[in-house]
This record gives sequence, C-alpha cells and structure tokens, in this order.
Amino acid sequence: MEKYWRLKDHNPGSVFSNKRVDRKHIRWKAPAPDWFKLNFDGACRGNLRVSGYGAIIINVEGDMILGTYDSLGWATNNEADIHVLIAGLSLCVKHGLSKIVIEGDSLIAINGLKKLQFQNRRLCKWNPCFTLLLNSIGVYEVMHTYREGNRVVDFLANLGVDSLNAEVIFDKASAPEIICVKVKSDLLRSNNVK
Repeated sequence: MEKYWRLKDHNPGSVFSNKRVDRKHIRWKAPAPDWFKLNFDGACRGNLRVSGYGAIIINVEGDMILGTYDSLGWATNNEADIHVLIAGLSLCVKHGLSKIVIEGDSLIAINGLKKLQFQNRRLCKWNPCFTLLLNSIGVYEVMHTYREGNRVVDFLANLGVDSLNAEVIFDKASAPEIICVKVKSDLLRSNNVK
C-alpha cells in the first residue's frame, strides 16, 4: 500500500496545500547555484523529555560545509527546533554565508520564520534573536520538507539526544565517518545534485 498524505489548508499563509503528497518520492534537493542549504531538525524522546538537535549546511554540489549537533537536556520538540535554528543560523553568520535556503520538517518553526513571529508563549521570546540572525544573513528562503527529505539531520538530532558532550561542530574534514556516509547516502538518493 502506497503512503499518501492529504494536506488541508486552514490558514492561507501556511505551507500546506490541498494536494496529495507521495512521500516515498521525497528527496533532499540541492539549492540553486551560489546558494547554501541549511537543513535542521530537533528530536525529543517524548514531549518535555531528553532532547537534542542537528543541523547541516550543504552547497549546490552536495558538499558538506558545516554541521552541528548537541544535547539540550529536557525540552519540547518545538524548543529543540528553535535551538537548532539558532545554532544553524549562527554558524551561517559566523562563517559569512549568505543566500541560505532554510529547510526543516517542523511546521511551527517554518511558519514562525516565514512570519518572523512565533506565537507560542514558550517560543515568542526568541523572536528578536531570529530577526537579528536573519538580518545578518541578508538573503534567505524558508522552505518546508518532510522527514524523508531531512534524513541526515534527523540522524544528527538523535546523535544529539544521545550525546553527553557539549555542542559538536564539524566541517567536511573533521566530520565523523558515519555522518559523511549518511550525507553521501542521502545525496545518492537525490538525482538532482550537480
């Protein structure tokens, strides 16, 4: 039996549509030339439990530029997504990256970024931080993907949940072998990497 998801649009500003989505064909997509893609994901073992996050920045050729994962202790899924966005966007700013496609599978995070306004009372305190980070990046685009298009960062987020260390930041040269294998595997599944 094929898996389809019908998305209903109750809010005209949301990323939902009324079309059917065949999730088995969803793949990671490369950004446009001269752009970078920041994929992010938060993970939580039960809501308000042990959580972590993972983010990765990849260029148009599919080369990993930077990545990070970390444990957050006790937090909600949404808080984990907010923390990973801050960590990923901070990496972009610190390394002078502009023209960023920000992509994740959290609708709360994606819709909050698109409006630059989180409504949730636990998340709205981060609104000024996101405004500052996004203004520092300059040119960016915010996109939603499904879990199937976000496999590498899902793996990183779960590494973060299991990690007892401080935040791990890596580049292509210092990335653990298992992460390089996961990135290659994801890119091989994607037929649009140049």
